Amino acid sequence: MKTYLVTGGTSGIGKCLVSSFKDEDVKLYLTIRNRDSINKIKDVTDTDRIEFIDIDLCNVEKIKDALSVYKSIEFDGFIHCAGYGIPCGLRKTTYENFDKNMRVNFYSFVEILKLLTAYKKRESALRVVALSSISALRGSKNNHIYSTTKGALDSFIRSVSLELISNNVEINSVCPVMVDTPLNNVVKDVYGDGFIDFVNEFQPMGMLSPEDVVEQIRFLLNKRSNKVTGTSILVNSGLV
Repeated sequence: MKTYLVTGGTSGIGKCLVSSFKDEDVKLYLTIRNRDSINKIKDVTDTDRIEFIDIDLCNVEKIKDALSVYKSIEFDGFIHCAGYGIPCGLRKTTYENFDKNMRVNFYSFVEILKLLTAYKKRESALRVVALSSISALRGSKNNHIYSTTKGALDSFIRSVSLELISNNVEINSVCPVMVDTPLNNVVKDVYGDGFIDFVNEFQPMGMLSPEDVVEQIRFLLNKRSNKVTGTSILVNSGLV
C-alpha cells in the first residue's frame, strides 16, 4: 500500500488526482480547511478510505501542531496541489494579498516538506510533487502575485533537491499551461465568448484537462521516474 499526503485535494487538479487512486491500494491523507470540503469529493471516491487533516494553509504557524499527530506515518509521497490566486494590477497590490498567496502556494509547502523530511527515516524513499504553473516561466498581465509564488516554488525545489538527495527524497514540480479548473474561471469571465479563441492562440493544442496534469504527477510518484529530481515538467499543450 502506498501512502500519500495531498493538499488541495477537494477541487480542480487535486480532486482529479484523488479520483485517480479510487480503485488502487492507496491510503490518502488530505488537508482540508473545513469539514464541508469533504462533500466535494464524495462523487469521485470513497471518503471512508481517506483521513482528513484539518489545516488552514494560510495559518502556516499551526501546520506543525496539526501534522505532529502523524509523525509516525511513513509517507511515500507528498503532493501539493493547493493553489490560490486572484488577478490584480500593481496599484491594487497589497501586502495582505501577497502574503495570502505566498502562504497557500509556497510557505505551507515548505513547512510541510520540512516536517515530513524531519519525521521520515533516512532510508525510506519520499517522492514530492508540487503543482506549479506556466506563470512561473512566462509573464502575464495582472498576474504578478501568482507568478511570483510559482516562481518561488520552482526555484526552491531546484535548490533544496540537492540537499534532499542524501535523505532519499526526490522532489519536482509540474508546470501546466491553462487547465480547465475553477481557478481559471476569472480568466473566462474576462474574455467571455472569446475565451476559447484566446486559449487556442496561447496553447495551440487547446485547454488541458485535469487528467492531463494528473498523468504527469502520477509519473513523478512512480518508480519509473527514478533519478528525476530538482526539475519541472512543462505540460505545454503546444506552447513553445
